[in-house]
Amino acid sequence: MINDYRREERSCDGSPRRAAGPLAENAGLANVQISADSDLQGALKKQGYLAARVQAISISGPAGVSSAMPLLKQRYCRPLLDSEYADIGVSREGNTWRIVHARPVLPLVYPTGQTRAEKF
Repeated sequence: MINDYRREERSCDGSPRRAAGPLAENAGLANVQISADSDLQGALKKQGYLAARVQAISISGPAGVSSAMPLLKQRYCRPLLDSEYADIGVSREGNTWRIVHARPVLPLVYPTGQTRAEKF
């Protein structure tokens, strides 16, 4: 439903927003274990995901997707419509939803085709 929301131009916080591309589902983002005082970047590294940009959203209360989306749209339209994010992970425990969306660090590729990790 989040990709459907991103697909069309719309207003967000009173400003027009362009359509954004779809987010790719990422199991590492969905499975990341975080709490209010945890290090999100560190938790992502444990999942094997190096993020250039990341945001976690948590909401409590909605029992299903159809009731969660209106709340997400109202409170978090800017990050949900941000075209800088490429990946998403969604998890739910009871009536608590966690959405983690991120953009991975792109590997540095040398003219020889080697990546930075392979070169060293």
